[in-house]
Amino acid sequence: MHTVMPSWDIGRPQPAFTELAEARLWRGRLLDIRCGTADHVLLASSSPRIAGSSSHLSTDTLARMGDIRIYHNPACKHSRGALEILEQRAADAEVVLYLETPPSSAELERLIELLEEPPADLVRKDKRFAELGLVESDYQTPEQVVAVLVKHPELMQRPIIVKNDRAVLARPSERVLTLLEG
Repeated sequence: MHTVMPSWDIGRPQPAFTELAEARLWRGRLLDIRCGTADHVLLASSSPRIAGSSSHLSTDTLARMGDIRIYHNPACKHSRGALEILEQRAADAEVVLYLETPPSSAELERLIELLEEPPADLVRKDKRFAELGLVESDYQTPEQVVAVLVKHPELMQRPIIVKNDRAVLARPSERVLTLLEG
């Protein structure tokens, strides 16, 4: 930890960062390379993801920089609602259109590990499920769920939001708040 603050560290976020953040003039990432302690830059705004590369980042500061990913289907009202909440909170989220880019077996296994819900909750038991002649009791274990979702990604329940080592099935959409506030 510095005992003497560098001359460029004014003890608060640089005004230019604050002004841009408050005006919401950018979306995405800002990298502050070795300009102060970086803690001040990270505190500039909760809207964009701002990352500092200072060697003085605290564990608490690093925890605030967590990545967010949403497995999204624009046709789903719950998915649209969760994405809207993320946007209102100005969270920098990676949007995965999982019907266009289906998750791999490994990704699905990881989602199952991160979700608190039972693996079977990840499979939609809807009209398409019935059309395929599937039986709910055959898709209870993680292995069974992964197998069906790799073959039929349209059956994946959504939206799923992942932040760091936690995930939530945001039904209702407001469940995304447990990741943002917790």
